[in-house]
Amino acid sequence: MENVNTMSIKVTSKCNYACGMCPFHGEGYSADYFGQRPELKRDMTLEEIELSLKKAKDFGISTIDFTPNGEFFAHKQWREILELTSKNGMKITVTTNGGLLSEKDIQDACDLGLSHVAVSIDSISYDTYKVVRKPATKQSFENAIHAPIYFKQNSHRGGAIFMFKCKSQNSLKTKMNLVIF
Repeated sequence: MENVNTMSIKVTSKCNYACGMCPFHGEGYSADYFGQRPELKRDMTLEEIELSLKKAKDFGISTIDFTPNGEFFAHKQWREILELTSKNGMKITVTTNGGLLSEKDIQDACDLGLSHVAVSIDSISYDTYKVVRKPATKQSFENAIHAPIYFKQNSHRGGAIFMFKCKSQNSLKTKMNLVIF
């Protein structure tokens, strides 16, 4: 059997969007998911995260993947979380929608040890983006579009991974076809 070396941690249930395709926050999903699991609608504390990291390290985990049930960067203590993870000598990966991230936030994340990031961008057209990502502002769109560039410019360990994700939805089929490449 292969050794497990990556652990996913969902540190928050908060998100800056309520996208239709999201099983956690999308229209018609959120009440079902969190309604049946109210204990999941919260942020992990730094103490809980620190304990999880210690146990993971003891088990031989070398990579922590902060994956969404919400947006990692919506956690008020994301900087402290990255610092704790880095201090434990673990590689850090994050999946984000990028909407909350300024260039300074990205510099901080990279300085704190973030080594790999997947930025989910649903369109390079603001008109289509704001239909998919709700409620999207022009600023959050610009943040998301620029995030991969800023991550690449500020990456210290291993480079940024950029993922262009496009989800086809019936109501957007003609618009979405214009942005798929």
